Amino acid sequence: MRRFWPVVLVGLAALFWANSWVQTHIPPNTYLNERPLGLKSKNTVLKWLGASQKPRLRIKVGERVYTFEYGDLGIIFDLNKTFRELAKESELAFPQNLVVFVKSFKQKKTVLPEIVFSQEYYERVEKLQFNFATTDDKVTVNPKEKILVYENYQELFVIDPNSLSREIVVNFGKTAVLKPLIHRVFDQRKSLKIADYNKRLGQTFAQPVQLYSENGAGAIGKITGPDLHSILSVSYDAQNEWLSVGVEQTAFRKLTETLTFNL
Repeated sequence: MRRFWPVVLVGLAALFWANSWVQTHIPPNTYLNERPLGLKSKNTVLKWLGASQKPRLRIKVGERVYTFEYGDLGIIFDLNKTFRELAKESELAFPQNLVVFVKSFKQKKTVLPEIVFSQEYYERVEKLQFNFATTDDKVTVNPKEKILVYENYQELFVIDPNSLSREIVVNFGKTAVLKPLIHRVFDQRKSLKIADYNKRLGQTFAQPVQLYSENGAGAIGKITGPDLHSILSVSYDAQNEWLSVGVEQTAFRKLTETLTFNL
């Protein structure tokens, strides 16, 4: 009988110590992605989770690597929710926490980081364009047709947001360079603007120009078709994207010398 109580006391002390230890540690065989966190103290894991969200995201596009903060892309890492998922078995009441803890040695548990990809994330990523063009686009004037000619040398790429979100989740806590899928795109704004300018030029040359006497008595003639092409000049300011239409004075004088007016 004298030996019984010391054994009981030692057993109770061991259970008390085991319960305290389990409550302050992550269950064995617990992984965040492929990183083993089992048997680590909760404080250690909390510090690691906090540090893992601070490094910048390194994203490879083509042969270039770009860096972004989580906030730059509208990404939110829920540290508390991730931690609760890692440690939830150790939060169970005694003695269930001890039973589950022992069973965990034979059962692998994999947790994914709780990362929120909001609508803002998709909007920001879709707006990112990466230009790999080695030659600037050109806009020239066809002197014969009097229209603008657009030479497109675009090399624009965008990141696939779904592919990037997967890369961010599976590489959380690593120093890896993320390699999401990328797609080539075409920015049609300039081509649409040039097309609109050419439409306006076509309308300009299609409209005859009426000539009036100096005293305003009435129309004395008009200039149409090829004659308009010969006297009107077209120029384009590529820097400001401005179209200008003017009159070539020499060609205009020569043309008026050949016209017959209704005086």
